[in-house]
Amino acid sequence: MVADAGAALFGVPLAFGLAYFFTRAQEARRLLAERREIIEELERAKRDYVRGAQKSSTG
Repeated sequence: MVADAGAALFGVPLAFGLAYFFTRAQEARRLLAERREIIEELERAKRDYVRGAQKSSTG
């Protein structure tokens, strides 16, 4: 009986730790996806700016 109580006692923090780990992993994936989108948007803006500057200097 004592061993079962010990397993239950360790099971709660372990379950919490795993839930916390997976939540953090999901959050990290979400943040990385947002970062990629921001970088892509910045690259598009830079490309558009350069094209506009080239047109104004030649036109």
